[in-house]
Amino acid sequence: MLTGNFPLLFFVLIVIFVFIDAIAIHESGHLIAGWLAGLDFERASVGWFWILREKHGFRFRLKRHVLWGQAEMSLDRICHIRRKLVLFTLGGPLATFFSLFIGVGAAWAADSHITGSLSFTLDLFVYASFFLFLIGLFPARYGRYPNDALLLKTLMRSADSAKPLLAMYTLDMQKRNGADPFRVNRRWVELCYSEGENPIGKYFEYWRDYMSTVETDNETAAGSLERCLAASSSLTSDQRDQLIAEVTYFAAWHRRDAAKAEIWFARISNLEGLHLVERLRAQAAIDAAGARFSKALQRCDQALRYFQENPSGSRGPEVETGWLDWRQRIQELQPNPYTR
Repeated sequence: MLTGNFPLLFFVLIVIFVFIDAIAIHESGHLIAGWLAGLDFERASVGWFWILREKHGFRFRLKRHVLWGQAEMSLDRICHIRRKLVLFTLGGPLATFFSLFIGVGAAWAADSHITGSLSFTLDLFVYASFFLFLIGLFPARYGRYPNDALLLKTLMRSADSAKPLLAMYTLDMQKRNGADPFRVNRRWVELCYSEGENPIGKYFEYWRDYMSTVETDNETAAGSLERCLAASSSLTSDQRDQLIAEVTYFAAWHRRDAAKAEIWFARISNLEGLHLVERLRAQAAIDAAGARFSKALQRCDQALRYFQENPSGSRGPEVETGWLDWRQRIQELQPNPYTR
């Protein structure tokens, strides 16, 4: 625009438009195949835009990366999960293949009838579709995300290789249905933290390392927690709030730094959306670090009442025992009023 070279500007705009169209067809293929398989729409992105499903309708949001697309769908029930995900994943490459086939036929049939920019746009669409189809043939990761070929390889290679991905979808379905996180199947949670081709698999690996060392080796746990923060860009807002609540707890209880813990706690974007037990854990740790032991004990009692009022679940009894032990440790930190 500065040099007045408008033909070049027109060329760039056509290239962007064609690639966005090719990506839109690919993601639409995923969504149509997922819908036919019985999956529910969650969100999709093409070009600059996200469209997300929320409780009261749909919401549009801008995103940074233009030549990139993504389609996400969720389970409606626990039935034939692997088959549904295979169909959903195949939908994108098949849509790209058919658009490539139709584009080649249209370009050949119209070769002698159209010229100029329209002919160039049609030819460019064929090249863009061929490029997307070609790079989708080889299993690979693009950033943190596995491509369709890698997901298909994971789903179709064996049942064991697909289990972490299936567990992730199943837990996500339970969360959307309002299941308490302390009642979800513990085996599914452990599978999510195992190796697998899910978008945040590396984050799960760091989180598992943190959880295994948090009570025994503070320095190693701190390093794992820092890696979790560095890998948190692909998390949802709820998952990121859970991570920040854990950082708050670590800074307060294991570092005894109440000021820094309060700074982290203020970064939680949706405090009401955080689970009651996770919120009380972070707040009790801050109170203990600030020598407000009575307040910390009150929060412990509130969490224990929650477990008493909401029994059952695979994680509930274990977490309740941990809270009883933690309450005892906080109580031991209180100064004895009868000693000087």
